[in-house]
Amino acid sequence: MVRNPARAEVPRMIFINGGSQRFDVFKGAFTYDTSFLVSPFTSRFYFARDVDYDVAAKLLQWFTDDASPYSAAAAAMGEAPATTNTPPHRLRRQERRQQQVLGKTYNLTRGYTTDDALSTTDPGDDVVHISTPEFPPPKVLQSNASFPADGSTPGKVDVVFFDFIAGSVAQALNEIEGGRRWSKTRFEMYMGYEDTLTKLILEFVGRKWKC
Repeated sequence: MVRNPARAEVPRMIFINGGSQRFDVFKGAFTYDTSFLVSPFTSRFYFARDVDYDVAAKLLQWFTDDASPYSAAAAAMGEAPATTNTPPHRLRRQERRQQQVLGKTYNLTRGYTTDDALSTTDPGDDVVHISTPEFPPPKVLQSNASFPADGSTPGKVDVVFFDFIAGSVAQALNEIEGGRRWSKTRFEMYMGYEDTLTKLILEFVGRKWKC
């Protein structure tokens, strides 16, 4: 989906922040409205051209270990496991025990459970369920494209990413390279201005899923 025709043959590493994907994709019809439930943002793709592979290959780990302000904001938005910066209401969701019924024992079904912010005992829902498991997404997701078919390592790659994390990409490249040559103003738009991930997902579904 993420492809620049003028550089389609250049190996590329594509990075998006995990919080950009806001909802699950369920079995059944995928409509225009669904695309906005899954990806409601207008993030566009930018890139750093011809980055040494050895540098680009360290980016994902840099994001995983990142302790910058972006990292703290990402945790608060649900893009990382709980840390000391995580709001209390999110910690409660992650640590919630299964609800207990007083008296008779019932076979509970899975469902959404809620917290009562005004209660110290957190009784939650009127209808009692077993909490649905939560799996916090990583801060950043990576995908590779147009790499050599023989499995060899390319010398240079394009680093493609959302404009939302452009500042963090520049910081990461500078720290890994040990220089200061990267900044947001040096990055170029990789695809058209109208090519948001929301639009690309909808086009992919129409082309591949026929729904």
